[in-house]
Amino acid sequence: MYIYNGISVEKPDKITFKDVDWNDKPCFDFVIKNLNTDTLYLGSILLKDSRLKITTFPALPEFLAQNMSVNCRLCFEPNTDITALLDSLELVINCGKLIYIPVEGNVIAPNIDTRNLDFGNVKVGTTKCDSLWFVNKGIFL
Repeated sequence: MYIYNGISVEKPDKITFKDVDWNDKPCFDFVIKNLNTDTLYLGSILLKDSRLKITTFPALPEFLAQNMSVNCRLCFEPNTDITALLDSLELVINCGKLIYIPVEGNVIAPNIDTRNLDFGNVKVGTTKCDSLWFVNKGIFL
């Protein structure tokens, strides 16, 4: 008789990079651990957002017996791309099944906007003056 044990993995529920400066490269360390009695095959970890980089030790692919683990480091490098980070790590395991870990983050960056910058018609050789306002629409901590 064969007893099937469902997949049981210790992993983060979600990874959040909060208020990352657009020049920073923060990293998040975590562990993927097999809690099941059956051996788990961890083939790869897929990412969609090019600003994310992952390294594992040991390198993948790896077979994990019960209570064995893989140490992971996920780094976020905005590289001046200030759009919000909304992605997920896709752990490719036994038979091509996927386990998802949501990844999100915010990038903070300067954003200057100007107001009252209409000088109207200016003829060649003449000068017009007006006041200029700068509004900082960026997020700074």
